[in-house]
Order: sequence, then C-alpha cells, then structure tokens
Amino acid sequence: NKPPLGYWLYELAVAVGGYNETAIRLLPLIPFLATIVLTWWIARSIRGDMSGLLAGALFVLLSTDPYLFGNGANMEHFMNLFGVASLACFLRAWDHSDRRWLLFCGLSLGAEILVKQVAVTHGVLFAIALAIRDIGRPGVATHETATWKRLGGDWIAFGSGIALVCGLSAVILITQGAGKEAFEDIFRYGPALATDTLPEPNAPSPL
Repeated sequence: NKPPLGYWLYELAVAVGGYNETAIRLLPLIPFLATIVLTWWIARSIRGDMSGLLAGALFVLLSTDPYLFGNGANMEHFMNLFGVASLACFLRAWDHSDRRWLLFCGLSLGAEILVKQVAVTHGVLFAIALAIRDIGRPGVATHETATWKRLGGDWIAFGSGIALVCGLSAVILITQGAGKEAFEDIFRYGPALATDTLPEPNAPSPL
C-alpha cells in the first residue's frame, strides 16, 4: 500500500546479502548514518559546531520508531534520509541563485514521496518557503514581474526534480505490467488504510 522505492531498497538488500534477517537489519544502518551526517551539517551551518554535534546526538536518540526495539528495519529510515537531504539542498539554495540545488531538493523529496505518500506535504512547505524567502531581503528586485518570474523558475526547478523521480518510477511499474495495481494500492488503498482503520492499542494520541 506504499510507493515502490522502500520495497525496492529492501529487495536490493536481499539481492546483495541474501534472504536473511541480517541483510534486512544491516541495510537501515546506511541511511541512518548518512542522516546523522546531514543533520549535523544542517545544524552546524546554521548555529556552529556545538549545535551540529548536539543535533546529531539528539537524532540518534529521537529518530527511531517508538514501537521498534533498536535500529530495526523500517521505511522511516529511508524517509528520514531523503527528507533531511531535501532540506539540506534547500538550505544550500536559500541564499544562492544557482537553481541546481532546488533541482536536487526536488529529486530528494521525490525519493521520499516514493517511500511514503505523506511526504508530499513537505513539498507544499518548500513551495511556500520559496514564495516568501525574498520578503524584506535587501538588494532583491521588487518589481512584480521580476519577482514572479524568479519564483516561477524556482518552482519549475524544484518541481522538475520531483516529477523526474516519480515519473521514472511510474515508467518502471508500467513496464513491469504493474501500473494499474500500483495505482490502486498507492492512491486508493493506501489512503483508505490510513484514514478508515482504528489506531493501534496504546498508540500516541493524534495531538
């Protein structure tokens, strides 16, 4: 009931390490360690070395699913990696005119969406942030046409990354003959499962 990338990554682990528990449990260590590095870099670039070290340490303690014992296999590890990578790319693009980082941001976010559909909400936040980032910034042209032209270019670069990743996965699924089934599972069954089922016993409150 989820998009295919998470399943493909675990399939890769089985192909490399064999069909056993060790291969499945070792795979999340790679995105987990990479996400620690990205979290450290983001905090360090904003507030310095100590903030980076603190952010990395807090991520180790707070990032895993509360229902897991230890660093077990979970789709959220991939979501964390691609989501934090998209944020890191977005921050690199924030004060620069180079739109390649916005493209990389879209590529990373597209990968996150291909793990779980809910990540599309991050795209909405990025799009809003792009719309307001030049408010009050000195040296930025205030002419309405120039502002909208620049914003349109930013949105296109960002959206192109998402479209490229998601479009490629759609082509793969259709080529495999699984396009119709994937659409039913991802866009109909998955959302229904999230909204029409009762919460697990002792699950945290929605608040």
